[in-house]
Amino acid sequence: MNSDLQYIGERIRAERKAQNMSQECLAEDAKISTTSIRNIENGSTDMKISTFMEIVAELKVSPLALLPERFSENDNMGEWTYKLSNRLSHLSEKKRREVQALINGIVNLC
Repeated sequence: MNSDLQYIGERIRAERKAQNMSQECLAEDAKISTTSIRNIENGSTDMKISTFMEIVAELKVSPLALLPERFSENDNMGEWTYKLSNRLSHLSEKKRREVQALINGIVNLC
């Protein structure tokens, strides 16, 4: 068994469970079979990049959050940026501009 696939599968399982999501629900939302999710979480199957990205989108996490650290090079800023961007995308245009103005003000202080 490939240790990278096993690690990614374990991260997917942990994130899914943290969100109280069943394998069936994730599979349906990601448009793949429950068997595929089970095999991915067990690390016993390879997956297409498109499948990985569907899972990432449904779990609402950064792809880096599911990859072994050597791939992300401990990119905590990338993870933070992704989460911030995701949160901003759910705000109204007015609120998004307000938050962006606030961030710009903070950055200009530095």
